[in-house]
Amino acid sequence: MNIGRNENPVKPGNCVLAFGIPLSVEGFLNAWELPPFPQSYVRAYEGGWKAYESSRFLVTFNRLKPEFDRLGASLRADITLDEFGNLFHDDRYSVITLFSHWDGDQVEFCGGFADIPAIVERAPADFDGVVDLCVCHPEPLVERLISRTRKYQVRYADRKTSPAFWLHFYHLLYAILLSREITYADALVETVREVFRQFGGVVHVIADDNNESEEP
Repeated sequence: MNIGRNENPVKPGNCVLAFGIPLSVEGFLNAWELPPFPQSYVRAYEGGWKAYESSRFLVTFNRLKPEFDRLGASLRADITLDEFGNLFHDDRYSVITLFSHWDGDQVEFCGGFADIPAIVERAPADFDGVVDLCVCHPEPLVERLISRTRKYQVRYADRKTSPAFWLHFYHLLYAILLSREITYADALVETVREVFRQFGGVVHVIADDNNESEEP
C-alpha cells in the first residue's frame, strides 16, 4: 500500500506560508494601485503605508518572523499567482498554505486578484500533499478544488478572524510539528485544542476528506 505524503509526519520545513496580501512597502503600493473592485486588503488602511506598517497584522508578522525562521517554515512574501502555482512543483513542500484576502469570489495575489478557475488551474491534481487555505470564507474555491480527481487534501477555516490571530495560529502549529512526529491533520487538531484552551474556542478547521469540524 502506498502512503501519500499527507499521511506522513510533517515538519515545518515541509510547509510554506505564501502571502498574497502585502508584507512590504512595495507590495503595499502595488496593491494600493489595483482597481477598486475587488477591493484589495490594504484599502482598509486609509492612512496609507504608515497606517498599514503599524497595523496589528504587520507588527505581529515582523515580531514572529524570526520565530518562523527558527522553526524552519518557509515564508513567501508578496506572492503572485504564478509563483503560487510554482510551489506545487517544489518537492520540499507537502503543505502549501495560502494566506490572503478574499473579495468578490476572487483571491488577492501580488499584482492583482485571481478568480477560482485560475487558482484551480495552478493546483495540479496529482499534488500529493495538503492545500491549506487561510482565506476568509473560501467555500466556492474549496468546492472547485475538491470536485477534481486529486491526491491532495484541502483544509480551511470556517470562521472569520484577524490575520494577526492566524499568524499566532500557524506559529503554534509549526511549533507542534517541530516537536512531535505528527501528521499535518493531527497537528491542526492539537493546535485547535490549544487555541480553545487559551482563548475559549474561536476557530474550526475543516477537512474535506471527512467534512467534519476538527474541534475539541
